[in-house]
Amino acid sequence: GDKAEVTEEEDMHKAFVRNFGPRVEVKMIMLDNHRRANDVWQQASLNPNDFDRLAREHSVDPTSRAMNGAIPPIARYSGEPKIEQAAFSLKPGEISGIIQKGHSGYFILKCVGYTEQIVQNIEEVREQLHTDLVEEKVQEGVAALFENLKKTSTVDNFWNHTRTGNIRQVSGQVQPGFNGVRP
Repeated sequence: GDKAEVTEEEDMHKAFVRNFGPRVEVKMIMLDNHRRANDVWQQASLNPNDFDRLAREHSVDPTSRAMNGAIPPIARYSGEPKIEQAAFSLKPGEISGIIQKGHSGYFILKCVGYTEQIVQNIEEVREQLHTDLVEEKVQEGVAALFENLKKTSTVDNFWNHTRTGNIRQVSGQVQPGFNGVRP
């Protein structure tokens, strides 16, 4: 926790916009292959009023599919830059192009509208933002430390005579049948 540093300009500003700024209300169709995404996009582009039906029939995301494509509003700096950029470039009623995420994720968005900014002045929430950011950075640090420990640790299981992890022979020769654990 002592090493968690919060920068005023970047961290605080981004957190303020992410947590309290305007958001885009969209509906989404998620697909798992490009050809199907292209077919659905063409149908949605020709008739945007069919977007709800297309989401119900084609989306591979069960939650949004059951809700006619409705998802929580998208905020800036929420972790999906491609989707954020596409969403914030839309006007109400517009359909995005096909947004590819990873190797097999394809998204089509329809803008429903924009939310109002919740808090106008960062000073109203500065203390809470700072506390939340420190906690976020501590959690990130803990996760990185744990990953490093997993990579550099060796686990000796005396019950089944196995060893996992970063095993290196430092001297001598390995005897045939030796599994790395001494009885």
